[in-house]
Amino acid sequence: MSRKTKTSITSKEEVWTPAKAKQILAKGGPNRRLSELAVTRYAAAMGADKWSMNGETIKISRAGKLLDGQHRLHAVIESGKSVSMLTVRGLMPKTQATVDDGFKRNLAHVLDIAGEKHSTTLAFALSLIDRWSKEELHQVRSRSGHGPRRDECVAALKKHPDIRHYVAHKHTFAFGKALGSRGLFAFCWYVCSKNHPDTADMFYEQLALGVAMGADDPVYHLRERLLRSKLSDDPRLRLDTLQKINLISSAWNATVQNRSIKLLRLPKEAGLTSKKIEFK
Repeated sequence: MSRKTKTSITSKEEVWTPAKAKQILAKGGPNRRLSELAVTRYAAAMGADKWSMNGETIKISRAGKLLDGQHRLHAVIESGKSVSMLTVRGLMPKTQATVDDGFKRNLAHVLDIAGEKHSTTLAFALSLIDRWSKEELHQVRSRSGHGPRRDECVAALKKHPDIRHYVAHKHTFAFGKALGSRGLFAFCWYVCSKNHPDTADMFYEQLALGVAMGADDPVYHLRERLLRSKLSDDPRLRLDTLQKINLISSAWNATVQNRSIKLLRLPKEAGLTSKKIEFK
């Protein structure tokens, strides 16, 4: 005769108010260091009523201490909003070691599932479009772990469906093979095409293929700088994403203004401190 094992673990949807969040956080728990940037991002989504209950849980131990969810609960407090989240209570403390141990789904995976082609390139291009639309390109960093949320990038695709054309274009693949970062190239080409489509097509064809460039041509100096970065064994000479965006915008603006240049420099190299990045 078998006996049923009684378990004290419960799982249900709970409404987390700022007061309730403060109460559970006050009890403490073995949590990782808090990321203020992550809390701010989550709070912004909650404050704008864009937070979705997607099945991720708030995890609480048998002793009533928080095991997982501190960033979400701090965001509830910061936003001042009450948020419904699936909550699991009664867990053994040792289970915390297995939290987030799976293969995290990123934006490229989401786009793959939605049937999008070239998902990795498209994902990066969309993250840059989101930054650009918010005038936050100056915040881009090559290895930043705090880019736009996946839902923001999916929304950006709905607003900018034509980015697919630039992501899939043969020049984008040529650029990626020679100079790197197809997503960056597709984004810049798309943005520049908004105001000067014909000039943009010529500019990015020359940049991708290295054809029909004179010694005073801005695109010539841009391509040479990007090539040096790609081929250099010296980390100090390699350009990060933000530096590349600055150089591309500088070369593009010079081209639109029909200016010849002898040298292409980054803002700091030119003694400039402005953070704003413009594509004329």
